[in-house]
Amino acid sequence: MADESPIKEKLNTNLIWSVSILVDNVFLAIWVLAQWGVGRLVEKFPAHGIDYYAILVAQCFFALSTLAPIVLLAWQDISTMYYRTKLEISKAKKVSLLGEGQATPIGEAAQKEEKELVK
Repeated sequence: MADESPIKEKLNTNLIWSVSILVDNVFLAIWVLAQWGVGRLVEKFPAHGIDYYAILVAQCFFALSTLAPIVLLAWQDISTMYYRTKLEISKAKKVSLLGEGQATPIGEAAQKEEKELVK
């Protein structure tokens, strides 16, 4: 059973992408809860003047620094999905226009992109 059917391959790909999107959203939900918790914690310590602004800056820095990895992870997942879909379209165009096994500049470029994605 080395060769999987196209339907099974497509289902596996969609499952992986769905789980990837779910994980990204879970991380985002955890981030939202953390920000809510930090906001509630800051409210318990009344600050005035320069202390208020220092806490506000620290809270903003914490929010941005914890959001950045989540955004980068989601961007990586989305770009991987985009390039793999682009590669599939390129392969389908190559097969439909020239038949299986004939090399084209588009197909060669797609193979290079695929190798770069695998790295």
